[in-house]
Amino acid sequence: MTMTREEALKQQQDELDGIMKDTRSAFKGAYAEALKGLLGLSQEALDAITPGVTSAVEYSQLIDVVKDASARNLSTAELATRIKALGSTAISIAKSVAPLAALLA
Repeated sequence: MTMTREEALKQQQDELDGIMKDTRSAFKGAYAEALKGLLGLSQEALDAITPGVTSAVEYSQLIDVVKDASARNLSTAELATRIKALGSTAISIAKSVAPLAALLA
């Protein structure tokens, strides 16, 4: 079944509203400061921690994990477990942000 233009626009707006709501929740959640710290890392800082394209992918995954944990108010133990599951590069990046370094210590 084909959607009308209006239905497609409504669906797109609903999806965007959901994304905006999730983003607001993440920046108001338990790990908002950690998320801001991650997003504030420069490319130079990331390259100093771990150079290469792989680190960009893992950096993005780490941001997604922290964003989700913040929005859902996960426990520090759960967030630490999820970061560790991402691997050593993500752990190294996370340790460069004080709030995350504290929970990975």
